[in-house]
This record gives sequence, structure tokens and C-alpha cells, in this order.
Amino acid sequence: MMLNRIVLTAIALIIILTLLQLFIKISFWVFILLIIILIAVAIYGFMKGE
Repeated sequence: MMLNRIVLTAIALIIILTLLQLFIKISFWVFILLIIILIAVAIYGFMKGE
């Protein structure tokens, strides 16, 4: 069940980031930074939720 949540979150993040990249012309490094921030927030959310 935990693994399923992580997979769904990862898919959601990929979709969100892909849409951001398509609709907003952001630089490569900003894109990488967004990925890192969102992953960190997701991990923090899982740790707090446990």
C-alpha cells in the first residue's frame, strides 16, 4: 500500500512537471530544482504521515 502511494505520487509529479515544461518555457536547471523540491516535499509528507 505504501509502495502504491509512492508510485502514484511519482506519476503525478511527472505529469505536473511535464505540463509545466510544456506550458512554461523554463530552463533546464529550474526544471531540475522543481523536481528536487517536489520529491523532498513528497518524502517529508510520507515521513510526517507515518
